[in-house]
Amino acid sequence: MHKPVVLKKGRETPVRAGHPWVFSQGIESETLFTPGEPVSVLSFDGAFMGTGIINPRSDIRVRMIDSSDVTPDTAYFQDRLSRLLAYKRTLLSADSTGFRLVNADADRIPGLIVDIYGPCLVVQFHAVSAEAFRKPILEALEKVVSPDVIVERSDLEVRKREGLEPIPARILKGSLNGFPRFTENGLVFFADVMQGQKTGFFLDQRIAREVLGRYAKGKTLLNLFSYSGAFGVYGARHGAIRVVNVDISERAQEVARDNFSVNGFKGSGIEFATTDAFEYLYNSRESFDLVVCDPPAFAKTQRAIEKALKAYTSLNAQCIAKLSESGVLLTSSCSGRITMDDFRHTLRVAAYQSRRRLHILHEFSHAPDHTDALSFPEGRYLKTIVLRALD
Repeated sequence: MHKPVVLKKGRETPVRAGHPWVFSQGIESETLFTPGEPVSVLSFDGAFMGTGIINPRSDIRVRMIDSSDVTPDTAYFQDRLSRLLAYKRTLLSADSTGFRLVNADADRIPGLIVDIYGPCLVVQFHAVSAEAFRKPILEALEKVVSPDVIVERSDLEVRKREGLEPIPARILKGSLNGFPRFTENGLVFFADVMQGQKTGFFLDQRIAREVLGRYAKGKTLLNLFSYSGAFGVYGARHGAIRVVNVDISERAQEVARDNFSVNGFKGSGIEFATTDAFEYLYNSRESFDLVVCDPPAFAKTQRAIEKALKAYTSLNAQCIAKLSESGVLLTSSCSGRITMDDFRHTLRVAAYQSRRRLHILHEFSHAPDHTDALSFPEGRYLKTIVLRALD
């Protein structure tokens, strides 16, 4: 056993239920610890609860890694990663080579994100619980995945909450000649792993892209906050007659053009508007059969929630106003602090403001390789709703 951390009386229930966090307020006693040290978590009456990693600098004092007494060395991570890899592959189609291997606390490797883009692996260490085991984690990834390239994207401000500094994007193994190429449901995509959002691509929206295809044939599609154009590519694959991709980043639009081109979608029906999505909505007088609205997170802190809800309402009201008769809106929020009920409420208000009647076709969260642990609701961040106008 490792050095003990004893919980206050009555605080063992979440840990028994599988919640991965132990907060400082829930701890009865602890000795002096080094950040990143393995600990044995005990109930008030001394019962063993599991192994965690402690960070005395954080309110999330302990992040649980196992319900057994384990030593987090290379062999431990190799076993855990091997089982995760085998499981995650069962969630993918045979023609998909881009997916999330490790989804941090939900996969019981807290503080670690690992995304795979074909031969390229991207890692993020965003908490002490992963940073302290950087060497054995990377050694285990080499043995389990054997990637040609490993990129680190620990350029995250959230590291400061853990007493860590952000690390600029860097290549840990191999070299890059352009953007890594991977497949998703038979389509080819490029990921901007060095400068792009998240780890280079929005792998979490795989389900939403599949659903979009059901409504695209013969339709016009407005793809707002389009980033790498993936929603638009799916729309083109399923027969959309016009796709307009709107994003303020020229670099993102370059990747989007490559993604359309490599899949054979070219010509006058594929358009790119490099501008702010809010300005586009304000200035454009066109309507569309399909509108995709997948903005960045509006609420990154608790204090930002009220302002964010107003922003989601305003943005979606403008999107609803853009819908043609019986048009379909696919809209998302990736703000983890906003619940699905919150998001639904913003859409009700937006529909009222737009004087349109809508019904819900689909509701879902992130793709299943982004593990959504039942015992860890805080890990659920993405909310996507598909609505149809009733005119």
